[in-house]
Amino acid sequence: YDIFMGMKVHFGGSVSGLKADPLGYKMISNSVLRCGHDLVRDWLKSEQKNSKNITAQEMFKITEKAIAKADCVLLESTSDSSAVAKQVLLSLDRDKPVLLLSRVDIFKDDDFIDPDKSNLLHKAVYTDKNILTVIKSFFEWVDSNTLLSRFNLELPKSLDNYLKEKARKNFSSKAEEIRRLIAKDMEEDD
Repeated sequence: YDIFMGMKVHFGGSVSGLKADPLGYKMISNSVLRCGHDLVRDWLKSEQKNSKNITAQEMFKITEKAIAKADCVLLESTSDSSAVAKQVLLSLDRDKPVLLLSRVDIFKDDDFIDPDKSNLLHKAVYTDKNILTVIKSFFEWVDSNTLLSRFNLELPKSLDNYLKEKARKNFSSKAEEIRRLIAKDMEEDD
C-alpha cells in the first residue's frame, strides 16, 4: 500500500502569478498528479477557457468549495496576491495543511496566522529541479501528521436537531459535539 496515493489536493495561486509563470504553475500541477494525487479542481484549464466569464464572487465560491473538499492545499505565492492570502486563511480555517510555494524567498513572520493553526502552514522556495521533491516531502508530512478521518453520517432529524442545539449553545460545530461525545464514551470505557 502506497501511503502517498489518493489525496485530494487544491492547487491555487493568483491570476497574475499564472500569467507571469505559466510553466511553473503547470509544473506544480503535474507534480501533484505524478505523486498519485487528484486535483479537486483544475483551475489552470478553467482559467485558460473562461476566466473573463467568472466574477470575483463566483471564483471565491468555487475556490471555497474546492478547499473544503481537499485533504491539503498547495499555493503558488511568488506573485504577492490577496487571492493567495484569502486561500491560506480559508484553508487554515478548515484545518487544511497548506504548502506555500515561491520561486524566491518572500516569506515573512506569520503574525496574522492563528498560533494554533501555524503548524499547518508550510513554506518552501522551489526551482524547476526540486519542485517534485518539495511537493513529495509535503505530502509525506500531511500523510503522517493528519490524524482525522472523514465519513458521512446519517441521523434521524431528532438527533440532528439535538446536535444543532448543543453546538449552538457551546459555540461549536456538530462534528465537534460528536467528537466530544465519543471521547466521553471512550473515557467511560477505560
